[in-house]
Amino acid sequence: MIQVLLGLLRSPRVTLARIAQRATPHDGLVAILVLGALYATFALLLHAGGHAPSVTLVPIPRAQYYLWQALFVAPLFVALWLLFGLVCHGLCRLSGGRGPVGATLAVIGVGYATPVALLFVVPDLTVFLVAGHSALASAMRFYAPLAVLGCLALCALGLRAAHGVGPLRSALIALAGFVVQGAAGGILLR
Repeated sequence: MIQVLLGLLRSPRVTLARIAQRATPHDGLVAILVLGALYATFALLLHAGGHAPSVTLVPIPRAQYYLWQALFVAPLFVALWLLFGLVCHGLCRLSGGRGPVGATLAVIGVGYATPVALLFVVPDLTVFLVAGHSALASAMRFYAPLAVLGCLALCALGLRAAHGVGPLRSALIALAGFVVQGAAGGILLR
């Protein structure tokens, strides 16, 4: 995982091409599970601090929500990764892409988990530990858009490497997959 991270920092296009060429979903799954572990840690810290989300869309008591989220977030991220990847794979194939599903899942997992972990969860944890829960909403305005842009850029590069689709098409497909998984995940993630 460290090699992948360093590769993404040095040369994202080359790193994602190597991941696509290996075409093993394991690469994506490992990244997603690391993201799930980080998110679960943050949820446990929020729960331990007595914090609760202002709104929940499922019948879990607000006071216990972050505790429950710590338990379900890793499997949820796996499901969202599969949804994101399969939507992108189907759209790439409809657009003339020729890559295998394993390559799609690998690049989507790495392309999604890396920026979300490094540009969203780690900054969230840092802000929470340094400035407290009340600072999260205002700080998030700065780094959350970077996480989204990073995710879309890496996923689009990965889809180009896995399927050989053009830059605009891969960007639109990455956006479509991101929106679908975001709508599904937004029900549970707080």
